[in-house]
Amino acid sequence: IVARRAYADEIVQGRLEVLLLEDYLKDAVVRHRRNGDRFAMGAGSQSVKKLLIDRKVPRENRDEVPLIVSREKILWVAGIRQADIGRPQKGKTAVHLQLKYDKTPKWLK
Repeated sequence: IVARRAYADEIVQGRLEVLLLEDYLKDAVVRHRRNGDRFAMGAGSQSVKKLLIDRKVPRENRDEVPLIVSREKILWVAGIRQADIGRPQKGKTAVHLQLKYDKTPKWLK
């Protein structure tokens, strides 16, 4: 994952890129899913397991999907979906994250 400062209104290109509030990235870690992980979306949440199933990520690849997590909240299921929390806001500093692979995994195609 490559990171750089960005403007909150910057456009991202595809699902391998995301903009997040800099404040949330100060405590952020990259990890794989854990049992019971939930992802905030809209007015509710969804389990990461169900999100990956819905996106047709093969069972054998689900533990390979990186999660960007801050303060126990999942900000980005990398390459799949960004959470509503941590999205950039006007006037706030944002960070542009890009997921890069030498060889793109099958689950991303």
